[in-house]
Amino acid sequence: MRFCWMLVTALGLLLSSPRIMAQDQVPATAKKAAEILDLTRMKLIDPTAESQEAGVLTQSIATLSYQAKGSVDKIAQAMQKSLTSDGWKVQEGASINDAYATAAFQKNGFTLSLNVMPGNKPNEAQVTLNHLGNVDFAKLPLPTGAKILYSMPSMILFETDRPPAETKEAIQSALADKDWEPFGDTTASFFLRKNAVRLQVMANPSPTDPKKSMVQISGELMAADFPSLTEVENLQYSSVPTQLSFDCPMGKPESIQMLGDKLKAMGWKPTTEQPIKIDFRDNWIFRNDSKDLTELEISEVEGKTRIRWVYQTAAQADAVNQKVEAKVAEKVAEKKAKQDAEMKRKAKANATAIVIEPLASLTVEKASEKEIVFTSKSGAARKPLQDWLKKRQADAWELETLVDAKEAGEWKLKKGDIELQISLLDPGFIPGTVTIALTRDGKLELKK
Repeated sequence: MRFCWMLVTALGLLLSSPRIMAQDQVPATAKKAAEILDLTRMKLIDPTAESQEAGVLTQSIATLSYQAKGSVDKIAQAMQKSLTSDGWKVQEGASINDAYATAAFQKNGFTLSLNVMPGNKPNEAQVTLNHLGNVDFAKLPLPTGAKILYSMPSMILFETDRPPAETKEAIQSALADKDWEPFGDTTASFFLRKNAVRLQVMANPSPTDPKKSMVQISGELMAADFPSLTEVENLQYSSVPTQLSFDCPMGKPESIQMLGDKLKAMGWKPTTEQPIKIDFRDNWIFRNDSKDLTELEISEVEGKTRIRWVYQTAAQADAVNQKVEAKVAEKVAEKKAKQDAEMKRKAKANATAIVIEPLASLTVEKASEKEIVFTSKSGAARKPLQDWLKKRQADAWELETLVDAKEAGEWKLKKGDIELQISLLDPGFIPGTVTIALTRDGKLELKK
C-alpha cells in the first residue's frame, strides 16, 4: 500500500517523463523566491464572494488555496494563461479536464505546482498553488547503488539495496555533507532543509523485497527564512499560518537569549527589550526593515521551553491589524451607541415630571422627586388609596397587586417607561401611611 501511495503521489505531482532542471542552483531563501513569485500577491482568478469572508482563502508566500467561480477546466486554463504570460513555462505531463487539473510550471529554476479540483458547490473549483522551490532532484546526493525510478522537478523516487533504517542514515549523511540540516520528522518521514527549501524523505520497505527500500524525496518552499535550529526538538512547520513549533532542552532564560541572538543576527529588531508576560506565556515581537513581523510565544512544558514562532509579512501583519482595529472600532461604536441611547432615555425620563394627584382626605407628610408620603387617621387610608388607584387605571396605567391585606398592601403602577411602587400601612392603632415611590428615572411632582 505504501508503495502504491508513493507511486500515485509521484504521478499526481504531474510529470510522467524524467526531466533535469536547466540550472544548478543553491536552494533559495524565501526572500529570493518571493522575487520570482510571492503568492500573497498573486491575482486570484474569479474568486467566489465567500472566498475571503468564509475563511476558505489560505495564503502565504509559498501557498495559495481558494474557491473560484467556474468549471475546473476553465479555471485551470485561465490560471495557466496567467502564469505563462508571467514567464512560467508549463512542463510535460500537464493534465486539464472537467474532473481535475494538475500541472507544473518552471521559471528561473523554480517549480510551481497547480491543482484544480471540483469545489463544494456546483460550478465552483478549489484552486491550489504550491511554490516548490528550486531543488534539482536529479543532482541530489543519493546512497550508493540507488536506482532512480522517477526524477522530476517536484520529487524523485528511487530504490536502494539497503533496508529503510540504513537507507535513512545514508541519505541524512549524504545530504548533511551538502549542508542540509535536520528539520523535524513524523512517524512516516523526516525533513531536511537548506535555506528556505524543505525536503521530505519517506523511506519504506520495497514492495518487491523487504530488505530493500523504496524512497521518495519531495520538496517545498517554506514561507519564511528561519535560522539554524539544530539544537531544538520536536520541530514542526506549517505554511498557513506560517509558523514553527519546537522544544528547547535548555531553560527559558537561555532559550530566550539563544533565539533573540539568532533573530538579531538575521536583521530582526525586538519591539521590547524583553518578552512581555501574557497569561502563562511570554510573548516577544520582532520587526525587520521590511516591516515583517515575527512573534515568539514562550512557555514551559514538562521541564522544557516550548516555542511557537509565528511569521507574517508586512502586508499580512497590516491586514491582521486592520481587522483587529475594525473589530475594536465596531465594539467601541456599539458601546457608544448603547451609552448614547441610555443617556437619551435617562434625559427623557429625568425631564419627565410624573404628576401625582393628592389622595383625598390624606395629608402630605413629605414629598421629594423620588418619593411622596401621605398620612391619615387610623383606619382611614385604604379607601382613598383604592379610589386613587382606580383613577390611575382609568388613565391607562397598568396595575399589579403584590400584597393586598386588610392592614397593609403593595402595588405596582406602570405606564411606558414610568414605574411607581405604592405601599399601604394602616393597622388600625396608629396613623395610616401611603407611600408612592418612583423606581425608575424621572421625578415626582405633587399636583397643587
